[in-house]
Amino acid sequence: MKILIACDGSEHSEAAIEETLRSPWPANTSFQVLSVVETAFSPPPTVHRMLTAAQSVVDLSVDKLKESLPAGTNVIGTVGQGNPKSEILECAERWPADLLIVGSRGLKGIKKVVLGCVSHALVIAASCSVRIVRRGDLAPDKKTKLFLAIDDSPFSDHVVERISSRPWQEGTSIMCVTAVPTLAEYMNEAQDTREIQALEDFRNKQVGDAKEHLKRVCEVLNKKLPQAQVDCEVLTGDPREVVVDHAKNWHADLIVSGCKGKGWVDRMLIGSVSEAIAEHSECSVEVIKR
Repeated sequence: MKILIACDGSEHSEAAIEETLRSPWPANTSFQVLSVVETAFSPPPTVHRMLTAAQSVVDLSVDKLKESLPAGTNVIGTVGQGNPKSEILECAERWPADLLIVGSRGLKGIKKVVLGCVSHALVIAASCSVRIVRRGDLAPDKKTKLFLAIDDSPFSDHVVERISSRPWQEGTSIMCVTAVPTLAEYMNEAQDTREIQALEDFRNKQVGDAKEHLKRVCEVLNKKLPQAQVDCEVLTGDPREVVVDHAKNWHADLIVSGCKGKGWVDRMLIGSVSEAIAEHSECSVEVIKR
């Protein structure tokens, strides 16, 4: 696995480094720390200072990762110049990265190592998976609470496979959920009693299918991750809202959802759900892509 961590020296990118260290990764995972400096409107002396500061941020982050990760882990650092979003995306494509980790906010103003203002854009545009990190409980002995938001599509099985391949620690809690809209949300276009009955039958089938799929997911996770506590629940309501609300009430540390692609059709049909979760969640969110 290849993980690209975009940082700018802010407390939010520090949180991204800390969460990277707390998270479980497959053996032989490689890491790259990237800091991008936007220099287009700065005079040469200022550019030099900005690049020096960015290099210091990268060096400190690389040293921290090397110190805490298993011996021999491949960790490299890079400083780029240009538009932060474009440079981060280009680096992720060129390496290529499997997962891009960014903080939820970045520095502003003269420091110009702006990261957080583009984090949502990276969720939309990146071809690889993206994790948006938000600062939470940094207690080293805290057991992770993972909120897995899926549907019953084949792609969700891919998401489950990716998550179950990581060596989660003993005591990790995993809540698997599928959100099904209410009947009222389905009835906007209904014209008569027959249409309403058909919609109710359709929704009931969706709930039944969701329960069966979640049951199979729990069986897979229990088999692959016997050290974890796995539960499941079908939620009722708009997925963009109920996932965030239930994750907050459950005190989740990380929400994981899937997104099949980055095209406009994908975003209109399914991507908008993962984007909304990433934007509005109070905890970290990882959007897994193909």
